[in-house]
Amino acid sequence: MAEFKIDINNILFSQFGVYSLLHYPEAGALPDEVSAGDFGKISVVTDDPSDGNSLLGTPVFAPVFISGGTYQTLKLVKGVPTTVSVDYDGYDFPSTTLCVFNRTKNIVKTRVQGADNSVKELISMDDWTVTISGILGGVPGTNKYPDVEVQALRNLFEVPAALQVSGRLFNLLGIKNLVLENLNLPQLEGIKNIQPFQMTASSDTPLEIQQKNSKS
Repeated sequence: MAEFKIDINNILFSQFGVYSLLHYPEAGALPDEVSAGDFGKISVVTDDPSDGNSLLGTPVFAPVFISGGTYQTLKLVKGVPTTVSVDYDGYDFPSTTLCVFNRTKNIVKTRVQGADNSVKELISMDDWTVTISGILGGVPGTNKYPDVEVQALRNLFEVPAALQVSGRLFNLLGIKNLVLENLNLPQLEGIKNIQPFQMTASSDTPLEIQQKNSKS
């Protein structure tokens, strides 16, 4: 029966282009000078730089920002309903924020009598559904409830308009605007200086309507 041997050096070289120096204790001590091998063909990939730091100084990746803007609303001016412009502030989500993205397809399925499968016709892509979760904190080093932070998040949620959003994953997925649909603020038993939150939102694409002048 033929003897089966595994050459780790050849495997490493064939897969990674480098040799590994193996030391067998029964072979005696290693020489004074040992070559580490030729690593010149290995390409080094630089780390993905962070997008800022948290309050603790840890790197933050893919933060989420909401730009400020203006929306139109109706208000009573001297008893007359009038359209007015209202400005709202931008919002930077805390560094603890995590986002989950989900999207489905709008597909019409037609059953065919006698067939094992349905006939499927792709109509369009549905909106992105985004779940945004995080934790609001008050002043570091204190046990004070984050009143200001919660109020700012509430003000953002109550804006009756699509919000311009930016962030690494949002940009990659082509999401430029969000409509906030739900806000959840659960309480934590025995803890008062932080407030978890969860928001659900849908992507929005503004529609441009062009008026066509009729020829007289």
